[in-house]
Amino acid sequence: MLVELGTTVWILCGMGLVLLTLPGTVELLLLTLGGVWSHVQRRHLSEDSCLSSFRIAVVIPAHNEELLIQRCIGSVLACEHVEPEDIVVVADNCTDATAERAREAGARVLVRQNLEQRGKGYALAFAFTQLQAEREGPSDRWDAYAVVDADT
Repeated sequence: MLVELGTTVWILCGMGLVLLTLPGTVELLLLTLGGVWSHVQRRHLSEDSCLSSFRIAVVIPAHNEELLIQRCIGSVLACEHVEPEDIVVVADNCTDATAERAREAGARVLVRQNLEQRGKGYALAFAFTQLQAEREGPSDRWDAYAVVDADT
């Protein structure tokens, strides 16, 4: 009788642990299935011609970043669906070789010199003004813009 009681206690403890961990187990199962489903969907979408025609310009404002700009451009080029002509570096009030290093890495470079209007906001406004003017022309090159800091 004591053995049966001990066995019953262990069975009840085991069932209690199963019930306690069941929500986490179900959540883990759902997350795993969601991850697999997401991977399948992404794979399906990447084969879709609509996604391959979607173009993103990557704008990189840079001030005296000659030591890091090539690594940054290389990282962006490693992304899917990014071509060198999609990368636009704004060499903003640079006194070093940032523009040259960016060109060597394959990016398009916009050089901006205005010592009274300094900073990332002015650099981005300069880039977007120029890129929007190009977009309104016959090329209609990009559907969206992404901004990446030069030292990332």
